[in-house]
Amino acid sequence: MIYSPSDPSGIGGMRKERIRARRSWRHGKGRYDTVFVRTENDPVAIGRVCLFFQFSYNGTKYPSALIHWFMKPESQPSELNGMWVVEPMRNPDSSPVASIVSVDALIRAAHLLPAFATDKFVDKDIRFDETLDYFDTFYVNRYVDHHSFLIL
Repeated sequence: MIYSPSDPSGIGGMRKERIRARRSWRHGKGRYDTVFVRTENDPVAIGRVCLFFQFSYNGTKYPSALIHWFMKPESQPSELNGMWVVEPMRNPDSSPVASIVSVDALIRAAHLLPAFATDKFVDKDIRFDETLDYFDTFYVNRYVDHHSFLIL
């Protein structure tokens, strides 16, 4: 459940939104959604949820998420379309940069659009569930709804 003031929700603003991190979705490959995350370094960081889990410490339960991070290579949105450009963050061995965050730090789902390279053809057999692994650069779609527009 997220707090999201909107017209359908009224000024109280509660609405439900599913963020998925599943090995198999609809009898197919996994689905790992992208999200806006509030961090100390960036009030609106972008990540991909790989796992939801919960752990207990001193009798307190902590709902958490394993996040693979995206970075913003530029300090401003693209002049072409007003959207932020992001790329998956990688370690020196090309593995994704990951960390654990509290579920409370997740703001809401984020919609990424692939940035098509002018010198590279897209494989005609690529499926929607392979997009985040296939492309190297994405636009963060601020036009998907008014909440995303306001956040970005």
